[in-house]
Amino acid sequence: MFACPNCRTRLGKQSSGEGPRWLCAACGGRAVHLPSLRCTPAGTFVRRLWALARNTPPEQRSRTCPICDKSMATVPTLGLPGSTEALRLDVCVSCQFVWFDPSEHEAWVSASAHAAADDRLPAETRAALARLPPAPPPAIVAERDVSESELIFRTPPKGEGFELKYLICILGLPVVVDPPPLRHQPRTTPILAAVVTMVSLAMIFARPEATSMWAFVPAEMWRYGGLTLLTSFFLHVGFWHLIANMYFLVILGDNVEDLLGEARYLGLLLAGTVAGNVCHAAMDPTSRVPAMGASGGIAAVILYYGLMFPQGRLRVALRALVLDLRVWAALTLWLMVQLIGTIVQAKQGTRVSYAAHLGGSLAGLTFWFLYGRGQNERTLSVAASAQQ
Repeated sequence: MFACPNCRTRLGKQSSGEGPRWLCAACGGRAVHLPSLRCTPAGTFVRRLWALARNTPPEQRSRTCPICDKSMATVPTLGLPGSTEALRLDVCVSCQFVWFDPSEHEAWVSASAHAAADDRLPAETRAALARLPPAPPPAIVAERDVSESELIFRTPPKGEGFELKYLICILGLPVVVDPPPLRHQPRTTPILAAVVTMVSLAMIFARPEATSMWAFVPAEMWRYGGLTLLTSFFLHVGFWHLIANMYFLVILGDNVEDLLGEARYLGLLLAGTVAGNVCHAAMDPTSRVPAMGASGGIAAVILYYGLMFPQGRLRVALRALVLDLRVWAALTLWLMVQLIGTIVQAKQGTRVSYAAHLGGSLAGLTFWFLYGRGQNERTLSVAASAQQ
């Protein structure tokens, strides 16, 4: 979810004696929560480090924080081992994380507690401390134990800046709070969303009779040589059906495409669409009611995304209550709704094909087993071995 500011490699979370940290398996950099540094031998300097960062002018903050994407303050700290130069660290005054480039954390740890004394600080650091205003620096917020409920959901942090994207919550659609960083700019997802939108609108306005012709009909599964198993992906019943499907395709599909690559991503959508239609037909093989929509393929994308980014957060609005929900929790609730809906669909029929959603989810699960399972574990294991 977080990307290294040096090489944009995805950071892996790891526990340590100092507290949680986020490691880059490629270059060895790491992000450490500021209060955690009090546990290091040079921990007596932490409060002064915070004061230096807080008093760095905004125009002198350029490097992007890997945690919150705000600009970090680069400040002089302790002396480098065997040198009179100061170790310069990047501190985020927004989320209170410190970024250590490769070998910088080792340099910090190797500095003894006595190195924080004024007479042993580098001249650059002493000069920076001398420029601080006389007022005492704000106290650092200490870490506290996080309850299990907070791990699953939370209310948005107070004082968080407003973003226009959160207005989408009013429509009942979730918003990704911190979208995972992209290694490559996706091409297939926006092109596919544009094509589906144009075809659906053309069918709705210009050729409504063609909609039923190319929709999927369970009793005629192999109509046009089975082509309707695929063409139904490009057709939608109405505007809201189209908007909702394309929304999920765009906000989740770019990250899935980035992970799988264009060819496998298209394979995922193809498998999800076919599996969704087959499962829909299994509910009532004799039905002649046309079924259409990209829901099967998008369900595959949702499942794959949820398994790859389980600790991400989605912002949802429940009437007047706004919550940030873990992706894995949202995925669990979504699957429960699809399962219950499929049972109802089998007994009395429904306007929404929940069975198609489950079929697409099975395709997403299959692709995760083939191409995604263990990626997070491998990242952590590589990062851990780099510290040994």
